[in-house]
Amino acid sequence: MTPIHIVFILASLCVLASATKNLCTYKGKTYQDGQTFIDVYSECKCDDGKVTCSQRVYPKTPCTYKGENYQDGQTFKDDCNDCKCDDGKATCSQRVCPSHDSKIYTVGTRHAGTDVVAFFATLSNKTMNRGVGQNVKFDRIITNVGSAYNEHVGAFTAPVSGVYVFMSTLLSNKGKNAGFELVRNGNFICKMYASGVGAYGGGNYDTSAGSFVLCLNKGDVIAVHNLDPGENLYGNNISYFSWFLLKEWEQDLSIVG
Repeated sequence: MTPIHIVFILASLCVLASATKNLCTYKGKTYQDGQTFIDVYSECKCDDGKVTCSQRVYPKTPCTYKGENYQDGQTFKDDCNDCKCDDGKATCSQRVCPSHDSKIYTVGTRHAGTDVVAFFATLSNKTMNRGVGQNVKFDRIITNVGSAYNEHVGAFTAPVSGVYVFMSTLLSNKGKNAGFELVRNGNFICKMYASGVGAYGGGNYDTSAGSFVLCLNKGDVIAVHNLDPGENLYGNNISYFSWFLLKEWEQDLSIVG
């Protein structure tokens, strides 16, 4: 074998060696050099034993919420809540929305942004032998904008935080004393007392009336409690209870100085 033959053979071996590249192993699978394949959303390629993948960005999934379709990233309203479509999943804020039957309105002048909450009810029939701590249930509802009063338990629940104004007039039965207290979440605020017995005995009617300005947090419960056992309260739409929201505040009023 001449030197020229030896050089030719060695050159051929070098060319063959350089042409034979390594295979790739990717996620447990083997790929030929130069082979392309798909990995989820990316296109990958085997290059001499090394896998490289593109970083494709595919459109995210739209959302279907309560029968309506929304694009990814789109914001929308569900009643009073703010919602957003995020890759096929709709997420909404968790506000407690007023009932459509409650007729809560928003004023737009002096107290802009304040919901209208107002109530007025009377006691249609007299009540006898009331127990201690028993709520006075004002049963004849005249105004209940916001549906904040529950006549079945005789209590008002603040639908929003804010400053409220309450007013009440209570009439004792003839010859009977009537002691009551205004309570917030079961805690004493003030007393109302009507003395039908009188200082010198005998029998008469007597009234107790007052106005109360209270800062309430959303969910606070206000009621008129009976103070002493066996007391009576005159009805006939003379005893009544009313209130309205003066101004709504967003912050917790317990931290307001």
